[in-house]
Amino acid sequence: MNHVTVATSSGIVWLMLVSHFGAALVALVAGTIALSVAKGGPLHKRSGLVFTGGMIATGVLAAAISVYEGKSAAGGAFVAYLVFTAATTVKPLPGAGRGLDVALMILAFALAAANYADGVVVWQHPGHWVAGTPAVMVFFVATICLLAALGDFRMIRAGGLRGARRLTRHLWRMCFGLFIATGSFFFGQTQFIPAPIRVGPLLAVLGVASARSCGRPHSRGTEEHSMSTTQERRAAIALLVGVVAPLLIMGMHPTGADITSGGARLVMINHVVHGVSLAAQPVVFLGLLGLWRSLRSDVATAALVFYAFAIVAILSAATLSGFVAPDLVSDRVLLGYTYGLNQGFAKVSVAAIGASLILWGVALRFPRLPAAAGVVIGAVLVLGVLTGRLHLSAGGIVIVTLLEGIWIILVAAQLLRGGFHGRDV
Repeated sequence: MNHVTVATSSGIVWLMLVSHFGAALVALVAGTIALSVAKGGPLHKRSGLVFTGGMIATGVLAAAISVYEGKSAAGGAFVAYLVFTAATTVKPLPGAGRGLDVALMILAFALAAANYADGVVVWQHPGHWVAGTPAVMVFFVATICLLAALGDFRMIRAGGLRGARRLTRHLWRMCFGLFIATGSFFFGQTQFIPAPIRVGPLLAVLGVASARSCGRPHSRGTEEHSMSTTQERRAAIALLVGVVAPLLIMGMHPTGADITSGGARLVMINHVVHGVSLAAQPVVFLGLLGLWRSLRSDVATAALVFYAFAIVAILSAATLSGFVAPDLVSDRVLLGYTYGLNQGFAKVSVAAIGASLILWGVALRFPRLPAAAGVVIGAVLVLGVLTGRLHLSAGGIVIVTLLEGIWIILVAAQLLRGGFHGRDV
């Protein structure tokens, strides 16, 4: 059983891995947007279609990669089936009739049988685990797949679904597909998560939190205080795109030892990681500028200025680490000097981000969760830099990116749900 990675593969396998990663990234961002906005609205429909396409591509590519590795393709195929049937429940394919529903039902029963067979195989291994996956989880997914197949059978026998039953079918299948996606990231990629935060309960909270709001009702009323403006929605999307891309790619961040001892592939990965980080900064700033326009207070202005100051330091640190250091591996003196500059700029950027988050928290005031998260996370970052307890190695930068990302996602969700409209400042 061969496990393939981006760093060790090449050719068509490398292309499938990169495409799988890209499709998953698009799906996670689109799914977050679809969960946060008013259900049934134009933005919900558009982001839902993007999520569906991204998840189907992710599932199909995961199945193909699993076959190449000598594993079962049932898991990836089940994800694609689940999201596809969720989408066609509310928007059937033109010209598709009963035959498609029957074919999908047969596929679901076959996938359930394959998953149960995989569960039996995993159960026979020591500890009932294989490649980090417990047999209980395999049986759980198999049972969900069987229930989905039985749901297909009931729908076909009833001649279709209407009203609440139709909405329920759409909702649980979409949400379980998103749950699988987030679980695959937070649990399936734990080897790329820094050891200080590689804690099971923490990862469980992060993995479940992104799918917990499934089914939460959102008013489609016209009151100012219950609707976000177009400007706020654009700001939220910019924040989500600007933070999710670095979050998902930071797990590939090479260490200093990797750069000095690695080959051209690791240098290329280093360029990509830092290039994405650099490209994300103006996107995040555009989102925060939209937040400032919503708040328009002196404290919010100070927060935006501090974050702009942090971006200057980030651009310097990322450029040195991503595009200067790899060319100096043969000159240890210059490489050490570049590392010192990188660490100096990194400390300035993290301290400035922390100060900015504290100020944003004060400016927001309400809702309490984004405000409190800004103050607490900002204080942690500032104190971590000032006391020297936060080491800004590759792992430390991932921690900073994750903490900042949690706050930005909370703010983006509020902007999508109802915005701030400056009423709480």
